[in-house]
Amino acid sequence: MIHRASYRLSFCLIATITVAACGSHTRQIDVALLASDRSVHVGGETLTLPYVALSDFVYAPISFSLRAPSGDERAQARRQRETFLARAAQRETAPTLESITVSIAVYASYGELGQSARICPRLKRRWAISICGDSYSPIYQALPHEFELVEFGKFEKYKHHFFAAVRGKTRYDQVSALRFRDNVSSVSCFSYDVSGHRPGQTCLAGRLVGNRLVALWEAWERKDGHEKMQERADREGRMIAEFVEKGLGGDEDFQRLERAAVELRSPDAPTWSPGRVYSPESMNRVVRYGLKMPQTFPR
Repeated sequence: MIHRASYRLSFCLIATITVAACGSHTRQIDVALLASDRSVHVGGETLTLPYVALSDFVYAPISFSLRAPSGDERAQARRQRETFLARAAQRETAPTLESITVSIAVYASYGELGQSARICPRLKRRWAISICGDSYSPIYQALPHEFELVEFGKFEKYKHHFFAAVRGKTRYDQVSALRFRDNVSSVSCFSYDVSGHRPGQTCLAGRLVGNRLVALWEAWERKDGHEKMQERADREGRMIAEFVEKGLGGDEDFQRLERAAVELRSPDAPTWSPGRVYSPESMNRVVRYGLKMPQTFPR
């Protein structure tokens, strides 16, 4: 078993290089690495997705220490990185992890650098291509923008995740309150009342999306009341299950995945931006699927 924590330090800088230029620091990104497909084995499932979508490795915060790492520690981190990347390059040799965090984002804006747009043409998975530069695409509008895929029962790490506003409770307590059943999303909430602030709650949704694979994501309710929290969790849970099956398997089924995304998009998902259609290609696909859409769009 390869544990995610052992890779965190060695991977936090893998996709970026800091160089000095004209007295300032400019972060350069490894476009080829970010766009490459990597496979991992979690909860009995082999999952393939672009490296840029693996939040734990790409977006992990840098950990600082009062003691600079020794040469041996740097060499060990480098070997761990190289071993992981080599094994993750093929589904047959995918390393086993207890969990991953998936980022659903406009990858062309990674790091807010113009060079990030170079990621899109290199991507292989069609779902990733569809959202790379298009935040209005059905898949982007249907999925939570970040969620964890965790091996069922491997929840011990959450015992060290405390809530600042919920006294004496941990994320482990919240996960333990979830009820994982087929085709049903469960929601667990803790209330808090911090002095000087309105009372509120922090909520977590969970769903079984494989035989031993669980999805976890933040749950919340629309303020306009058009979609209750449980309704939202059910919709997003269904979409994550579709995504795991049709988007992350060995053979991607993009057409069926996008069709599901059109059905499961957020109720307030935008279809155009002021003054013009945002991604006519995506909107035309929506129209073909028979979704009720305006007959004309501003240009």
